[in-house]
Amino acid sequence: MSLLDDKTMIKRSPNHMLICLLKVPFNKIRSFGNPSLLLIICFFLAFYFPSHSQSVKIDSLKNELKKCLTDSSCADLMLRIGEQHQYMLGNLDSAITWFKKSQERAENELLVRGRAILYQGKAHLDLEEHAMVLQCAQEAAGLFQEVGNTRYLAEATWLEGLYYGYNGPIEKAIIFLQKAAILADSANDHSMAAICYSNLGFFCAQQGKFPEAIENMIASVNYRKKQNLPISSGLLVNIGATYVDAENYPEALSYLKQGVEKAANDGDQEIVSEAYWYIGETYVKMNQFDSAIANLDRAQSINLELQDSSLTYDYYTSKGEIFMKLLNPDSALVSFEKAKNILPEKSFISKRANALQHLAEVHLTLSKGTDIYHLQQAKSFAQQAYNTANNANLIKNKSRAALILFRTLTALKPYDPASQYVEEYIAINDSLLSQERLAAVADMQARYESERKEMKISLLNDQNEIKAKNLEQAQALQGQQKIIIVLLTVGISGVILLLIWIYRFSLQKSKTNKELSRKNEIISQQSEEKEILLKEIHHRVKNNLQIISSLLDLQRKGVKDETALTALDDGQTRVQAMALIHQKLYQNENLGSISFKQYAEQLCEMLSAIYVPNNNVNIILPTKDALLDIDTAIPVGLILNELISNAFKHAFINSVEGQLTLGLQEDQDGNYELTVKDSGPGIPDHFDIDNAKSLGLRLVKSLCKQLYGSSTYSYSNGAQFLITFKDTITRKSFV
Repeated sequence: MSLLDDKTMIKRSPNHMLICLLKVPFNKIRSFGNPSLLLIICFFLAFYFPSHSQSVKIDSLKNELKKCLTDSSCADLMLRIGEQHQYMLGNLDSAITWFKKSQERAENELLVRGRAILYQGKAHLDLEEHAMVLQCAQEAAGLFQEVGNTRYLAEATWLEGLYYGYNGPIEKAIIFLQKAAILADSANDHSMAAICYSNLGFFCAQQGKFPEAIENMIASVNYRKKQNLPISSGLLVNIGATYVDAENYPEALSYLKQGVEKAANDGDQEIVSEAYWYIGETYVKMNQFDSAIANLDRAQSINLELQDSSLTYDYYTSKGEIFMKLLNPDSALVSFEKAKNILPEKSFISKRANALQHLAEVHLTLSKGTDIYHLQQAKSFAQQAYNTANNANLIKNKSRAALILFRTLTALKPYDPASQYVEEYIAINDSLLSQERLAAVADMQARYESERKEMKISLLNDQNEIKAKNLEQAQALQGQQKIIIVLLTVGISGVILLLIWIYRFSLQKSKTNKELSRKNEIISQQSEEKEILLKEIHHRVKNNLQIISSLLDLQRKGVKDETALTALDDGQTRVQAMALIHQKLYQNENLGSISFKQYAEQLCEMLSAIYVPNNNVNIILPTKDALLDIDTAIPVGLILNELISNAFKHAFINSVEGQLTLGLQEDQDGNYELTVKDSGPGIPDHFDIDNAKSLGLRLVKSLCKQLYGSSTYSYSNGAQFLITFKDTITRKSFV
């Protein structure tokens, strides 16, 4: 049976799209002309579009995070960023990092901190880091209990139950899942209650407790009805699996095929694979091996797409069982060994017990009661299977392992130990009465069918009521329509006469208005297209500049010369300064200009993080803002980058604290004065600025000339640069 009944906690990585794109046969690809080009396009579509859209979403959330004011709202935004990484990008490590940041930020917000820890636990569950799952579940449960939040307490308790379901003992998993179901019910979280009862049915069936398993599955169905949720494909498969265990194969096939159909319609390939595997298992038990192999192969083709090692384990296990029934134990041994080797270390403990049990059975068969090697192997695997089942209290596995141990030890001649296991096998087997199982399964079917009929009757009654109301409304509407028709006839006659009178007058005006409207639409459309094109151009320029910055960063890794490294770093900051301008342009509503104050603030933050990450430099921005056009903004941005970089590199290099002041004044004639002042020691007296050989200062002077301005230096409790420049309109008036 499967735990995949409810997948509210499970989402796929967007890169799963790649598997679908590459399912086209290569001979089909060749028909498109250039297969290499098509494969490149496939990779681009698979990786770029999902990750790009989600990256934009994450960037948007990060921008909100910069503006948030309270610890609670910041922590909540961090949770949302972590969820994007986990469920949309499939990046679990990044998700855990953000959840931990949220936990730290929400130190005094117990509910948000508990959610952050709970989400960490779910991510660790996906990573199969079970020790961390238990720790997170218990810590989160304590916080939810402290704040009295029953809904999230139910979810944390459910997570702890899953931990014990994976690792044993199963009784503990059942206890926690029962508690989680009760908590979810008290919080009116019927969806969570349905998940808990479905999982309870799964673990009860593993222990051979079929009446309890059936009760829990029916409870899951009832909670689904309360939430107006349909019967899920996973639950149909679980019901079918219960019929397989009860040896009621026709009913098992009926429910399993329903599960395949519903899962296929839902696009849930994992459930489709699970259902095909159970259908194959059913045919194995019916000794219809051709049908069994056909369905198992269908399941395995899906397993290979999903790269699911646990489902692949099921496939090899079933193939081994078929070989055993066909009296081919050598091939069975190969299949069982493949199954054991591929089984994830942290899979369900029942699967681990089954893998050991199958190897014990095949070695016992190969021994023919005399081969000491195979008998010793059978004894070793059977003892491991018995210990595993005993620790987790898996009754069915424990019973079978005890019987294999009895037969193996009997062949090896130590009768006393063998008698212990046969007595235990008999005791366990007597406790699992097949009549009770069959009666319980029949009761489940009757109750399920009865409830389904009640739902159909209720639906038909609702439909009849709706039809009766619609009929009454139609009759009332028909009477109203007759009155309206008479009034309309009189009114229309008068209107027609009026329209004939004004027709000639309005015809010419109408044509003129239509022509103007059409031209306005064309102009508006062209304007929108130009705006979109400009934004795209700025976006692409920004991306290309980022690529150049990344290339410079890669280049510096192979350079050891300090002068060359400094030159590369300076070049990289200049490229980033220009990229920031284009980023601001395509993000603004006004594509023709950017805010100097906002740009200066972000540039200071970027350069401060590069040059003085640990120093406490107080940055004072201009009190008044100014809008700069792009032809002015780019050279001004480069000038500002050079002066701020010089201040960070030289003014504050030996001091813990400092102050950097930026000022901008504008007059009515389009003339600007930019001031950059630091609190450092200033430029040495013997240093000739006008004849400086450094690229930065030469670049400042050259850009000032380009802007029809000038640059001057003075010392007043620190270095002070005064830059004058003119905007584009003023500069053009001089040409």
